[in-house]
Amino acid sequence: MNALNGVRPAESRDAQRLAEIHVECWKQTYSGLLSGEFFARQSVSDRHAMWSRLLAGPRRPRHHVVEVDGTVAGFSGTRSVSLDDSPREIELWGIYLLKDHHGSGLGQQLLHASLGDSPAMLWVAEDNPG
Repeated sequence: MNALNGVRPAESRDAQRLAEIHVECWKQTYSGLLSGEFFARQSVSDRHAMWSRLLAGPRRPRHHVVEVDGTVAGFSGTRSVSLDDSPREIELWGIYLLKDHHGSGLGQQLLHASLGDSPAMLWVAEDNPG
């Protein structure tokens, strides 16, 4: 892997790109599961506000990005779970990689950066295509 590729903790400067990727990955992943109206309501500006808040907060290291040729191509994020009936203390709340990079091993790198060997839970749509 060259110096322009790899996984690193997400930073405030990544908020805009993360917003773009978040919206695009949802379209690529869930277009057969969610309506066109749903996607019409998704905005990069709303996601940018969300990512700006997340990356300015105390839990920033729980979010990782993967870069390809110096450009962010995916992300992952975890959070603590404190529900009494939760099967794990950590939730992988999101892991998304642009479709062009599926099968490249970058998703596995994101997963390892986020969780290492720690057990975690993940919610998955019943008809999740990926």
